[in-house]
Amino acid sequence: MIFIKFLLILIWVFPTFISLVAQDTLININDHGDCNNMMSIQIRKTFGPTSSPLGYGQFSEFENKNNDHIYFIEKENHSVWYKFTSKTKGNLSFEIEPLDSLNDYDFVLYKYTGDDFCNALENASIKPIRTNFSRNNLELNGRTGLSLNAEKKFVAAGVNPAYSKSINVQANEAYVLYVNNVYDNGSGHFLHFDYFVNLSLNGTVVGIGGESSLEANIILTNTKTGNVLAETTSDSETGDYRLDFDISKSQLKDALHLEVSKDGYFFKDTIITAFNIATKMRNIKLKSRIKKLKKGDRFVVSNILFHGDSPKPLNRSISTIKALYKTMKRNKSLKISIQGHTNGCNKGNQFSQNLSEARAKTIYNFLVEQKIKDNRLSSIGFGCQQIIHPINSSFAYLNRRVEIEIIEL
Repeated sequence: MIFIKFLLILIWVFPTFISLVAQDTLININDHGDCNNMMSIQIRKTFGPTSSPLGYGQFSEFENKNNDHIYFIEKENHSVWYKFTSKTKGNLSFEIEPLDSLNDYDFVLYKYTGDDFCNALENASIKPIRTNFSRNNLELNGRTGLSLNAEKKFVAAGVNPAYSKSINVQANEAYVLYVNNVYDNGSGHFLHFDYFVNLSLNGTVVGIGGESSLEANIILTNTKTGNVLAETTSDSETGDYRLDFDISKSQLKDALHLEVSKDGYFFKDTIITAFNIATKMRNIKLKSRIKKLKKGDRFVVSNILFHGDSPKPLNRSISTIKALYKTMKRNKSLKISIQGHTNGCNKGNQFSQNLSEARAKTIYNFLVEQKIKDNRLSSIGFGCQQIIHPINSSFAYLNRRVEIEIIEL
């Protein structure tokens, strides 16, 4: 009986204990509800989680200033003032993520004008550079903020876009962010910050085997996120193209997949990073050579690569496998042989043979799953018979590959 009573007490106390522990992990923002007591924060990838803002401080900075509904919030509820300084040049975005998706957060963003900022705000002599007072969007779990893809700088109350347009910043510029939660008894939030840079990639497409410049489809994809960054078509006379795209500074070293494709040709793809585009390739035009499909030709697909001793493709290879699928889809009569290879036979010839067959079958199965008819496909493994790089060299990973032979057009 004593044990049962103890257990009941524990069941009753434990949630409260967990709640208290959770509160201890929150950043307390409750003393920063007024402009003149704003909280200075360092821009990191994520700030928070915070405690819930309680009330609007000692006085309302927006009282009697709601004539222009896109600049001034109609009513302060539960608010906090933040001050932050941009760390680098770029296109700044941020996201307010409520801990409770039912909370409705609004925000106002100002360029900081110095020690007189709060007085200028009180006198209504300065205006914000971004606002968003839209109704809580449950499909976005209540998130709001600045986005690279948003179009409006100022968003009024009501059913409107949850994000406002991001801002271009220089290093060491100061900003003030006002955040307001409409609902009582609400929860805190996270702030997620990110910078984007605009880059350009110049290239040209030429044919192998007598053709010169070609018109082709160009697509650039981040292999880590799967997001398409840019796409275009090369000029039919010169073969030249230019891709302009924005990318987060946190993604500058992600592997990007450049795919060049054209009906009747085998695709050409290149793996590159945004960092190299911004530095080593700033004044270089990338040349992509593509070859017509011809019965009996074999193509080394150097970017379909596998984990060691495994038929599982590297994550960065998924975009290339999809490019092969699109080639099959564009060329309806194309039939191919998928040929698997390994990097040596250090675990025995039979292991190597089985592994090479499994690698080829992985690609075969993917294409079939994507509705490519199996009578257009065959697979075979060559074990370690066709090594193209020394097995202990820095390029040995390229031996773990598949090749594609054109069987019929």
